[in-house]
Amino acid sequence: MNINSYNNYSPGREYFGGNPAKTSIISGQSKGDTDPNLQETGTSRPQPEQQPLEKKSSDNPLTQAELQLIMALEQTDTEVRNHEMAHIAAGGSLITSGASFTYQRGPDGNNYAVAGEVSIDTSEIPGDPKATAQKMRQVRSAAMAPASPSSQDLKVASKAAALAAKASSELTMLQAKQQAETNEAKAFGNMKQASDSYTRVNNLPEKDASTFKLAV
Repeated sequence: MNINSYNNYSPGREYFGGNPAKTSIISGQSKGDTDPNLQETGTSRPQPEQQPLEKKSSDNPLTQAELQLIMALEQTDTEVRNHEMAHIAAGGSLITSGASFTYQRGPDGNNYAVAGEVSIDTSEIPGDPKATAQKMRQVRSAAMAPASPSSQDLKVASKAAALAAKASSELTMLQAKQQAETNEAKAFGNMKQASDSYTRVNNLPEKDASTFKLAV
Protein backbone atom coordinates (compact mmCIF):
# COMPACT_ATOMS: atom_id res chain seq x y z
CA MET A 1 0.00 0.00 0.00
CA ASN A 2 1.16 3.53 -0.67
CA ILE A 3 2.52 4.73 2.67
CA ASN A 4 1.15 8.22 2.05
CA SER A 5 -2.41 7.06 1.35
CA TYR A 6 -3.85 8.80 4.42
CA ASN A 7 -1.97 12.08 4.33
CA ASN A 8 -4.95 13.88 2.79
CA TYR A 9 -7.69 11.90 4.51
CA SER A 10 -10.99 13.68 5.14
CA PRO A 11 -14.36 12.42 6.47
CA GLY A 12 -16.61 10.90 3.84
CA ARG A 13 -13.73 10.00 1.56
CA GLU A 14 -11.68 6.84 1.35
CA TYR A 15 -8.65 5.90 -0.69
CA PHE A 16 -8.09 2.85 -2.80
CA GLY A 17 -4.37 2.39 -2.60
CA GLY A 18 -1.77 -0.25 -2.97
CA ASN A 19 0.75 -2.07 -5.04
CA PRO A 20 -0.97 -5.28 -6.14
CA ALA A 21 2.12 -6.65 -7.83
CA LYS A 22 5.25 -5.84 -5.83
CA THR A 23 4.38 -4.20 -2.52
CA SER A 24 7.87 -4.86 -1.20
CA ILE A 25 9.31 -2.29 -3.58
CA ILE A 26 8.21 0.55 -1.29
CA SER A 27 6.96 -1.07 1.91
CA GLY A 28 8.44 0.01 5.21
CA GLN A 29 9.71 3.38 4.01
CA SER A 30 8.92 6.71 5.58
CA LYS A 31 9.66 10.30 4.64
CA GLY A 32 12.87 10.07 6.58
CA ASP A 33 13.98 6.86 4.88
CA THR A 34 13.06 7.16 1.23
CA ASP A 35 14.52 5.32 -1.70
CA PRO A 36 16.08 8.03 -3.90
CA ASN A 37 14.75 6.16 -6.93
CA LEU A 38 11.15 6.64 -5.74
CA GLN A 39 9.13 9.74 -6.34
CA GLU A 40 5.48 10.57 -5.83
CA THR A 41 3.16 12.58 -8.02
CA GLY A 42 -0.26 14.00 -7.33
CA THR A 43 -1.94 13.08 -10.60
CA SER A 44 -1.82 10.43 -13.25
CA ARG A 45 0.50 11.09 -16.15
CA PRO A 46 1.70 9.07 -19.14
CA GLN A 47 4.99 7.27 -18.96
CA PRO A 48 7.98 9.10 -20.43
CA GLU A 49 9.29 7.83 -23.70
CA GLN A 50 11.17 4.60 -23.09
CA GLN A 51 14.83 4.34 -23.95
CA PRO A 52 16.16 1.22 -25.71
CA LEU A 53 16.68 -1.62 -23.26
CA GLU A 54 20.04 -2.59 -24.67
CA LYS A 55 21.88 0.23 -22.96
CA LYS A 56 21.34 3.31 -20.82
CA SER A 57 24.01 5.24 -22.70
CA SER A 58 26.50 4.54 -25.41
CA ASP A 59 29.22 4.07 -22.79
CA ASN A 60 27.28 2.18 -20.08
CA PRO A 61 25.36 -0.84 -21.38
CA LEU A 62 22.71 -2.37 -19.12
CA THR A 63 23.59 -5.55 -17.31
CA GLN A 64 21.40 -8.64 -17.48
CA ALA A 65 20.20 -7.97 -13.94
CA GLU A 66 19.21 -4.42 -14.89
CA LEU A 67 17.34 -5.66 -17.95
CA GLN A 68 15.43 -8.12 -15.77
CA LEU A 69 14.61 -5.34 -13.28
CA ILE A 70 13.30 -3.15 -16.08
CA MET A 71 11.06 -5.97 -17.32
CA ALA A 72 9.73 -6.43 -13.77
CA LEU A 73 9.13 -2.70 -13.40
CA GLU A 74 7.29 -2.58 -16.73
CA GLN A 75 5.01 -5.40 -15.61
CA THR A 76 4.39 -3.72 -12.26
CA ASP A 77 3.67 -0.41 -13.96
CA THR A 78 1.05 -2.03 -16.18
CA GLU A 79 -0.59 -3.90 -13.30
CA VAL A 80 -0.69 -0.83 -11.03
CA ARG A 81 -2.25 1.34 -13.75
CA ASN A 82 -4.83 -1.32 -14.63
CA HIS A 83 -5.59 -1.73 -10.93
CA GLU A 84 -6.40 1.96 -10.44
CA MET A 85 -8.30 2.22 -13.73
CA ALA A 86 -10.53 -0.66 -12.57
CA HIS A 87 -11.42 1.36 -9.47
CA ILE A 88 -12.22 4.42 -11.55
CA ALA A 89 -14.35 2.52 -14.06
CA ALA A 90 -16.45 0.85 -11.35
CA GLY A 91 -16.63 3.90 -9.08
CA GLY A 92 -18.00 6.21 -11.76
CA SER A 93 -19.28 9.52 -10.39
CA LEU A 94 -18.29 8.56 -6.84
CA ILE A 95 -14.59 8.86 -7.68
CA THR A 96 -13.34 12.17 -6.29
CA SER A 97 -9.82 12.22 -7.73
CA GLY A 98 -7.85 10.79 -10.59
CA ALA A 99 -5.25 8.11 -10.05
CA SER A 100 -2.10 9.19 -8.23
CA PHE A 101 1.02 7.09 -8.62
CA THR A 102 4.32 6.55 -6.84
CA TYR A 103 7.15 6.01 -9.29
CA GLN A 104 10.45 4.18 -9.17
CA ARG A 105 13.25 5.19 -11.50
CA GLY A 106 14.65 2.25 -13.41
CA PRO A 107 18.25 1.69 -14.43
CA ASP A 108 17.30 2.98 -17.88
CA GLY A 109 16.42 6.38 -16.39
CA ASN A 110 12.65 6.00 -16.89
CA ASN A 111 9.99 6.21 -14.18
CA TYR A 112 7.70 3.25 -13.52
CA ALA A 113 4.53 3.27 -11.41
CA VAL A 114 4.96 0.94 -8.45
CA ALA A 115 1.95 2.01 -6.33
CA GLY A 116 -1.17 4.10 -6.78
CA GLU A 117 -4.27 5.44 -5.12
CA VAL A 118 -7.71 6.74 -6.04
CA SER A 119 -10.11 8.48 -3.66
CA ILE A 120 -13.86 7.79 -3.54
CA ASP A 121 -16.84 9.40 -1.81
CA THR A 122 -18.10 7.15 1.00
CA SER A 123 -20.36 9.65 2.78
CA GLU A 124 -23.88 8.58 3.71
CA ILE A 125 -26.88 10.35 2.15
CA PRO A 126 -28.75 12.00 5.06
CA GLY A 127 -32.37 10.96 5.40
CA ASP A 128 -32.28 8.49 2.51
CA PRO A 129 -31.20 5.01 3.61
CA LYS A 130 -32.25 3.46 0.29
CA ALA A 131 -29.95 5.75 -1.69
CA THR A 132 -27.20 5.25 0.88
CA ALA A 133 -27.43 1.47 0.56
CA GLN A 134 -27.25 1.69 -3.23
CA LYS A 135 -24.27 4.06 -3.02
CA MET A 136 -22.37 1.83 -0.63
CA ARG A 137 -22.92 -1.18 -2.86
CA GLN A 138 -21.29 0.76 -5.69
CA VAL A 139 -18.42 1.76 -3.40
CA ARG A 140 -17.88 -1.90 -2.51
CA SER A 141 -17.99 -2.89 -6.17
CA ALA A 142 -15.40 -0.22 -6.97
CA ALA A 143 -13.16 -1.42 -4.14
CA MET A 144 -13.30 -5.02 -5.36
CA ALA A 145 -13.08 -4.21 -9.07
CA PRO A 146 -9.35 -4.97 -9.57
CA ALA A 147 -8.31 -8.55 -10.16
CA SER A 148 -6.20 -8.48 -6.98
CA PRO A 149 -7.63 -6.03 -4.39
CA SER A 150 -5.08 -4.60 -1.99
CA SER A 151 -5.46 -4.62 1.80
CA GLN A 152 -6.69 -1.01 1.63
CA ASP A 153 -9.23 -1.98 -1.03
CA LEU A 154 -10.53 -4.75 1.21
CA LYS A 155 -10.79 -2.31 4.11
CA VAL A 156 -12.86 0.13 2.03
CA ALA A 157 -15.05 -2.72 0.76
CA SER A 158 -15.66 -3.94 4.32
CA LYS A 159 -16.61 -0.46 5.52
CA ALA A 160 -18.94 0.04 2.55
CA ALA A 161 -20.62 -3.32 3.19
CA ALA A 162 -21.18 -2.37 6.84
CA LEU A 163 -22.68 0.98 5.89
CA ALA A 164 -24.90 -0.69 3.28
CA ALA A 165 -26.16 -3.17 5.89
CA LYS A 166 -26.83 -0.35 8.32
CA ALA A 167 -28.73 1.64 5.69
CA SER A 168 -30.75 -1.44 4.69
CA SER A 169 -31.68 -2.00 8.33
CA GLU A 170 -32.75 1.63 8.66
CA LEU A 171 -34.80 1.30 5.47
CA THR A 172 -36.56 -1.82 6.81
CA MET A 173 -37.40 -0.02 10.05
CA LEU A 174 -38.64 3.02 8.13
CA GLN A 175 -40.85 0.90 5.88
CA ALA A 176 -42.24 -0.96 8.90
CA LYS A 177 -43.03 2.35 10.60
CA GLN A 178 -44.73 3.66 7.47
CA GLN A 179 -46.76 0.46 7.16
CA ALA A 180 -47.80 0.69 10.79
CA GLU A 181 -48.89 4.29 10.29
CA THR A 182 -50.86 3.29 7.19
CA ASN A 183 -52.56 0.45 9.04
CA GLU A 184 -53.32 2.75 11.95
CA ALA A 185 -54.79 5.35 9.62
CA LYS A 186 -56.97 2.70 7.96
CA ALA A 187 -58.10 1.33 11.30
CA PHE A 188 -58.81 4.80 12.63
CA GLY A 189 -60.68 5.65 9.44
CA ASN A 190 -62.88 2.53 9.76
CA MET A 191 -63.55 3.29 13.41
CA LYS A 192 -64.45 6.87 12.59
CA GLN A 193 -66.72 5.71 9.78
CA ALA A 194 -68.46 3.29 12.14
CA SER A 195 -68.77 6.00 14.77
CA ASP A 196 -70.27 8.45 12.27
CA SER A 197 -72.79 5.81 11.13
CA TYR A 198 -73.77 5.12 14.72
CA THR A 199 -74.21 8.83 15.34
CA ARG A 200 -76.42 9.22 12.28
CA VAL A 201 -78.53 6.26 13.35
CA ASN A 202 -79.01 7.67 16.82
CA ASN A 203 -80.04 11.02 15.39
CA LEU A 204 -82.78 9.53 13.21
CA PRO A 205 -86.42 9.55 14.33
CA GLU A 206 -87.30 6.35 16.14
CA LYS A 207 -89.38 4.82 13.32
CA ASP A 208 -86.79 5.70 10.69
CA ALA A 209 -83.98 4.45 12.87
CA SER A 210 -85.42 0.94 13.08
CA THR A 211 -85.95 0.87 9.36
CA PHE A 212 -82.36 2.01 8.78
CA LYS A 213 -81.01 -0.58 11.14
CA LEU A 214 -82.80 -3.35 9.30
CA ALA A 215 -81.49 -2.06 6.00
CA VAL A 216 -77.97 -2.10 7.30
